Amino acid sequence: MKQSIVLFTLFLLLCTVFTAFAQDEEPFVNPTYTEEFIEEQESMLKNLDTLFPRTLVNYNYEQVGSGISDDIEQFDGFTFTSLKKDGRNEITITADDVSAGDAFNRGWQLFNTTGSYKNFYFHVDVQLVDQDESNSGWLFFQYTNGLIVGETSRAAGEIIFPDKIDTYTTTAGEREYTTFYDLTDFENDREVHTLEMIRLDGYTSAFIDGHFIVGFEDEFTGNFYHIYGVGLHEGGKFATYAFDNFIIRRQ
Repeated sequence: MKQSIVLFTLFLLLCTVFTAFAQDEEPFVNPTYTEEFIEEQESMLKNLDTLFPRTLVNYNYEQVGSGISDDIEQFDGFTFTSLKKDGRNEITITADDVSAGDAFNRGWQLFNTTGSYKNFYFHVDVQLVDQDESNSGWLFFQYTNGLIVGETSRAAGEIIFPDKIDTYTTTAGEREYTTFYDLTDFENDREVHTLEMIRLDGYTSAFIDGHFIVGFEDEFTGNFYHIYGVGLHEGGKFATYAFDNFIIRRQ
């Protein structure tokens, strides 16, 4: 009898482990919102002059050029070529080697231009111009406090296109990511897309082409500045992205 009880207990424990494992393996599902909530979020884009009346950056490459135009930079075995073309800034990342299980990206921060703030609106127009057959390139833009608190405590909210919308926190140099939206439906999409973010009172709303995609509370404190850049996943050789129409506004 005792042996039967022990065996039954072990069976229940194994079922619990398998159930937990199955839950961990469930695919990520994008959140859905009511029409009223979506309309409320998108109404903020129509009221930017009221919500964020102070323009920090209104930057059109065709009109003013780029601070990093016509530049070639070598960085950790990668080459970044920035070129003003067709009224936009095109940035190409070329890899010598992206090792298995690894990825690489490089960003340009706007802290010196904008300063740092708690609440803000951020806009950029982007396009995938070209990439190798691995389709492993990506671009990103984010708000982060890295230059303020240091890399070992850095936090950020970001759009990694065409991967995901997420946040990360850093503890003792180790980053922990939280994904809020899957963007892989945009893989190898070569259309021009407008990416926008609004952070207001700790809540971040993300938009693509004027449509609300996802919102989340980041639970961050302090001020943040903005970064944009490009990257490659494992196996990537090169990718070219075009950036235009940077707009950053604050309260």
